[in-house]
Amino acid sequence: MNVYYIDPQSYNNLSLYDYSLLKNISPDFQLTYYYNDMYQLPELPPALCRCRFHYGRKKGILKALSYAGSIWGILRDAWREKPDVVHVQWIRIWLLDYLFTWLLQVRGIRVIHTAHNLLPHVRHWGDKWQYTKYYRLVDALIVHNEETRQEMISTLHIDAGKIHVIRHGMLQNPVSVVELRSRAAELRRQLGLSDQTLLFSSLGVQKPYKGTQEVVEAWMQHPELHDNPNCHLLIAGRNHGLDYSPLASCSNVTVIDDMLTDLDFEAYLSITQVVLLPYRSISQSGVVFSAVNRQVPVLVTSVGGLAEILQIGRIGWSIGKLSDNRLGTEMVRLATHPDEVRTVAAQTSEFQKIRDAHNWTQIGRQTSELYVKIVEK
Repeated sequence: MNVYYIDPQSYNNLSLYDYSLLKNISPDFQLTYYYNDMYQLPELPPALCRCRFHYGRKKGILKALSYAGSIWGILRDAWREKPDVVHVQWIRIWLLDYLFTWLLQVRGIRVIHTAHNLLPHVRHWGDKWQYTKYYRLVDALIVHNEETRQEMISTLHIDAGKIHVIRHGMLQNPVSVVELRSRAAELRRQLGLSDQTLLFSSLGVQKPYKGTQEVVEAWMQHPELHDNPNCHLLIAGRNHGLDYSPLASCSNVTVIDDMLTDLDFEAYLSITQVVLLPYRSISQSGVVFSAVNRQVPVLVTSVGGLAEILQIGRIGWSIGKLSDNRLGTEMVRLATHPDEVRTVAAQTSEFQKIRDAHNWTQIGRQTSELYVKIVEK
């Protein structure tokens, strides 16, 4: 069976996702991997690899034209080679992607789409209509948890029979252990952290849907947090439209408004006691898997796959929906009960339950089975 796997956004954690999945697809398939020139791992997955996406460093109309040229080139390949299945990871320009899928189906090719998010985190007018139309067009959909599947059925009215739950796998950046320990010690000194300091961290690109603004508000509302010398707040990652000015007077807050290297991300994570994931909405977060790899407890909202994570392993705490306004009070409780945080961090078996449930071998097998099922349908 010939399978095209297409990921226009195969950089940062997504290159790691692609590599991990494709490495575990059945060797019986002939895989062709279409990827972005910003792919950053030192090794490509076991497939025929075609670097066709070059839009990442371009701006405006040049970016759109570059993407359109890439899609046209892949369509020509598919028309000539006629793969059995095309597996697409992301929608970039809706109209182009919709026409691309329609033409593939005209050629008799089955199309699978992985909906990493039900709808874009930053919503625009027409998104719901467009994504619904696209989801109804493709032959099969992959989502990462049952909650997203049910939401897709109830809010977008997608046929339940075409939606398949295949979990997101564990992600671990390939950084040197020696470099990590050295950098973590250096960052601990820079932040002025003692062995008794409880570090709350919000890591990665900072956008409104992640609840970071609510973290800022919670910190300032509670003197048990902003006047507490035994806890510290770290917000690290590129800021997209958030107001950090209320934190300016706090001596126990560090804000880093810049893209983090893989090494710095992992180093900050390794010195963190509680990772903050108070998302407004999410299907699944790669950060939660990074926290599991480093055995760092998490504080999450009960949305998407985050709610499922704590049902599998007791590795942190849920505050319900962000609108329940429990973020600040739970942070205060943890800041005043550091022994509870240390106890959760020491529960290796609970973290292992999540690693086992999100095993790439199983995910690769389930994806391979779906390829066969969709062709035989």
